[in-house]
Amino acid sequence: MKHTRSSSEWEIRDAVVKRFRELWPDARIIHEMNVEHGSSRADVVAVQPDRIWICEIKSERDKLDRLAGQIKDFGPTCHGLIVAAHEKWTKSPGMEPTKYGMRQIPSPLRAATAESRRFTIWEYPTSGTWWQPGVSIPWFHRMLLLLWTDELRFVASRHGISCSNRTPAYKLAPEMSRLMTGREIERAVCRMLRAREFAEADPAIVEAKAA
Repeated sequence: MKHTRSSSEWEIRDAVVKRFRELWPDARIIHEMNVEHGSSRADVVAVQPDRIWICEIKSERDKLDRLAGQIKDFGPTCHGLIVAAHEKWTKSPGMEPTKYGMRQIPSPLRAATAESRRFTIWEYPTSGTWWQPGVSIPWFHRMLLLLWTDELRFVASRHGISCSNRTPAYKLAPEMSRLMTGREIERAVCRMLRAREFAEADPAIVEAKAA
């Protein structure tokens, strides 16, 4: 079942998906993926064999009150976080006086995310097709928590990490992040997300052999 979206959000979403496919033709595109056990939901996710890219969309009809929390949830789990925001949210409203002179008033998006730095802004529509995000290193413990508990147990068993069918994710993920390399975690998490069933996504990609 697809989520109800406004025409303004669809316009930005379609542009994001198009650009994601240009940048990463090997990626699986996923819509509305839960993060932090469902406390936040990522609008568009591109999952390559070893990298994850998340985009949060803010159309002119959205609000920004949850954006700082979404950035806090999404940023550590991926290799690049993009906020695709309508120019309504990215333009400064002007200048204001201070005791030191005049200063530019932050845009609504910058004001709403003043404490957050782990993201790239895509100003829609003026950024154009040249837009491309930077690459960052995820927090591997947080990246592992993108997986369901049974997926974590499967990955742990593949890497010789002891667990039972009762070991909870909050205990298993730290142990896995201690015993697995970052490269192993990146590939394992991406492999599971590319194979998982989603309500709205590209067809699943199942590798013939899981390492």
